[in-house]
Amino acid sequence: MPHSWQGTTLLAHESVEETVDALIEEVESAENTDLDPDKEQVAFEMEGWSGELQAALAERLGAAAVPHEFDADGDLVVHEEDEEQVEMVIEDLLARAAEEGLEELDGLEVNDLLSNMFTATDRLRRDVHDGPAVLAAVEHGRRIAGVATPFGFGAPQWSALRQRCEELIELLEADDSEDEDIVDLAHRMRDSLQRVI
Repeated sequence: MPHSWQGTTLLAHESVEETVDALIEEVESAENTDLDPDKEQVAFEMEGWSGELQAALAERLGAAAVPHEFDADGDLVVHEEDEEQVEMVIEDLLARAAEEGLEELDGLEVNDLLSNMFTATDRLRRDVHDGPAVLAAVEHGRRIAGVATPFGFGAPQWSALRQRCEELIELLEADDSEDEDIVDLAHRMRDSLQRVI
């Protein structure tokens, strides 16, 4: 759409005036994070949250244009229609906060690690007595279990992967594990890894 700026004033041809007005209104409404008193609201208890974590939450909600405020008790109040989205943001923030001290890897290292784990679990699902696959699954599983959520992954998703790695290692190192349990977990891990590499 042809347009120009004169200082802070947007100039556009009158033939597109309605379109420009609609776009401006859309941007302004997206930036408005005030709660609508006519909509149903829900509160999330913030007891035990640090100021830093609350600020990170407010920043994430603001970036997502989710209307919100903190009430007199310090609880987070949002529209009921945004409850699910807010729960996902909170879950992700808390999972990342719990990762303090874990190793951080860049994209290529993460991809290599996940590819190696995929290969190990793919071999294990076919033969639980494949020695090199067992060793690789334990080695790469331990590494994944100690890595913080990489860029591009949701913290809950990565946390679930770390947990499955720990479960697989436990099964592989136990003397009384059933082969079918190892095959089942290796198969599920292989399938989930295939979707992310």
